[in-house]
Amino acid sequence: MTHSSQNASNQQLRPIPLDLLNRNFNADDIDIFKSWGSNLARSNVKMTQLRKFFSELKRIEADFERLNNRIIFLDPQLAYAAARADKNDAKTKLKELHKALSPLIRAIHEDKNKYKRFVRIFEAIIAYHKAEGGES
Repeated sequence: MTHSSQNASNQQLRPIPLDLLNRNFNADDIDIFKSWGSNLARSNVKMTQLRKFFSELKRIEADFERLNNRIIFLDPQLAYAAARADKNDAKTKLKELHKALSPLIRAIHEDKNKYKRFVRIFEAIIAYHKAEGGES
């Protein structure tokens, strides 16, 4: 394990506040997203491990009125992505991401505005993952 991946494994990540589904984001929130994205990249999480989840997010967003009943199934889908990770660092961080995002997913309750905010949160995390050298 490299020194940077040891740091990534040991870094305590701040929780993603549940109230983000009900308010505009601020600079502190962006810092939280950045720390998650950076940490996922340093833990060798690959975008391919998140792609199925991200694709489902975008599919629901594109046809929200018809597909909003699938939101609750995002939780087990993310748990599955974590379970399938092949490297210990990646598996640990994906499990932590699932633990952080699960309460938000469950709080959406098919609310379109909350869902849009959730998608923005995940997009920001993915963007910082890529910016920090996260592999595709």
